[in-house]
Amino acid sequence: MLFKVAGREVDGWALNISRGGLRAILDEPLDLGTEVEVTIADGEPRLSRIVWIQEEPDGAIVGVEFLDVEGPLSIPPPPPSEGGARGGSDPGGG
Repeated sequence: MLFKVAGREVDGWALNISRGGLRAILDEPLDLGTEVEVTIADGEPRLSRIVWIQEEPDGAIVGVEFLDVEGPLSIPPPPPSEGGARGGSDPGGG
């Protein structure tokens, strides 16, 4: 999978995906609240937002909310609070 943000591309690997978003491993961390275009396999890019981040020595694990979905969503829950997680369970990162 590929994340595009501000003219650069970041490689990622999906850990799980739902109608409302996904959880992924990224080669490099992105800032909380960053809007990105996510392309999964040969699909169309989807406008999305980083809603939580767990920084790792070699990148980050992130929760991503799809912004092009209507109706009730299932946003990936944040990781357990132990570790370097930033963000919250609400889309605003609170």
